[in-house]
Amino acid sequence: MADSNTQTAPRHARGGLFFEGFEVGSLTEHRYRRTVTQMDNMLFSNMTLNPQPLHIDRHFCETETDWGQPLMNSLFTLGLMIGIQVSDMTNGTTIANLGMTDVKFPHPLFEGDTVHCSTEVIGKRESKSRSGAGIQVLVYLPDQKELFARICGFFGRAGLSILEAKIHTTRHGYALDSFAVHDPANPNASPRETLQFVEHELTTLLKEAVPIEPPAEGRMSRQLRNFPLSPEIRIFPDDKGTHYILEVVAGDRPGLLARIAFVLAKANINVASAKINTLGERAEDVFLIDGARLHDEQALLRLETALYEQLKV
Repeated sequence: MADSNTQTAPRHARGGLFFEGFEVGSLTEHRYRRTVTQMDNMLFSNMTLNPQPLHIDRHFCETETDWGQPLMNSLFTLGLMIGIQVSDMTNGTTIANLGMTDVKFPHPLFEGDTVHCSTEVIGKRESKSRSGAGIQVLVYLPDQKELFARICGFFGRAGLSILEAKIHTTRHGYALDSFAVHDPANPNASPRETLQFVEHELTTLLKEAVPIEPPAEGRMSRQLRNFPLSPEIRIFPDDKGTHYILEVVAGDRPGLLARIAFVLAKANINVASAKINTLGERAEDVFLIDGARLHDEQALLRLETALYEQLKV
């Protein structure tokens, strides 16, 4: 059962709490429980290449240990406890699990035991290293033409800066894309409001599949205006000879990725995958691309020129 403050706090559609919903001192008794089995023990130990007989050899445990039976793998126990709390605490709202401290296993857990746990909030603070980390957006749908450009254009027009992006197309033809975005002009904005806006508006945009629009002018930071970074663009074949690699280094600003995606879409260049990194005012992006025009030297030169014109400060 959740603490009364936590119980009434606003939640993500998937059930997780936002930062402001965590109340220091609140205690949540999680509703899910799980009875563990020796099959859990065997599967987890095998998947993690752990040959410890303390977990997988009943004869050894009966004849050579104080317990007389296998112990549940302690990391399985820890993972199970973390999983039990997700639906009540962080489902849909966490960026990553950054670490754990003071992990202890004071009592053994055996086959047939039932695990139940609670979470007490003993403190909270805003991120110092990623104060503008914003929100994580996952897009999963049947792949469509110019999808990458549509998504990037949406974020650009909304004034949201893309800090990180990973683009992937499954073998079944589905796009599986993730974006970490934030609002540089309003760093103290409520993540919940941004989440609701993005979920509704981006879903509507992708359902309608309207033609892509030219990218909006992104607001440039004072540092970038005073110390402009000249764009660097490289396009070359990958090792397999099936795709080309596009490397871009440029001064970061809202709409930067939308500009790149717009140029590629207009040149009928497909983005197979992408890795986006933002390091302060510097964006370092790598794309795996393909398209008939990449095999034409003149078309390749025109593509590089178009990218440079879009990215120059």
